[in-house]
Amino acid sequence: MIGLGLLNLIVLYFRGFFRDRRFYQIFNLSHLTGESLIAAVAGLTDSFLEQGKITGFWVGAEAIFSARLVAIQSAQISIEFETYIMTPGRRADCFAVALSERARAGVKIRLIVDSFGAKSIAVSYWRNLQDLGIEVQIFNRFSWRDPLSFLNETIASCC
Repeated sequence: MIGLGLLNLIVLYFRGFFRDRRFYQIFNLSHLTGESLIAAVAGLTDSFLEQGKITGFWVGAEAIFSARLVAIQSAQISIEFETYIMTPGRRADCFAVALSERARAGVKIRLIVDSFGAKSIAVSYWRNLQDLGIEVQIFNRFSWRDPLSFLNETIASCC
C-alpha cells in the first residue's frame, strides 16, 4: 500500500502537480482580429511585442554565423536575440566580442537564452555580458516542482 502511494506521488511529481500555477482572468473580451489578437495573446502569455522584418534566410552554421555577426556589427539602436542552443567555442567568443562592441557603442541589447540549450556556457560568460549593460534572460530553468517543464521550449516559464 505504501508503494502504491509513493508511486502516485512520483507520478504527480513528474506531471508537474507541485509547480506554481498561473491563473488568468479575462473580462469583456471583444472580438479579436489582426493586431488586437496579437496583443491579447502577448498579454496572456507574459510576452512582449517587438516589430522587425525578415532580411534573409541562411542555411548552414557558417552562413548563419557570418550573417549574425554582420547584423550585430551593423546594429545602431537595438539587438533582440533569442537562442535555444549555444555552445562554448570560437562562435560563442566572437558573438560575445561583437555584442560587447555594440553595447559600448550604446546599442541596447537583449538576449533570451534557453537554459538547457546553453547549459555548457559558463555563468561568467553571461555575467560579463550583463556587466556591459546587456540584458540576459535565461528561460526554462530546471524546477524541482515541475522537473519535465524545462523540455518545453516556450518562454512561458521565463525567469
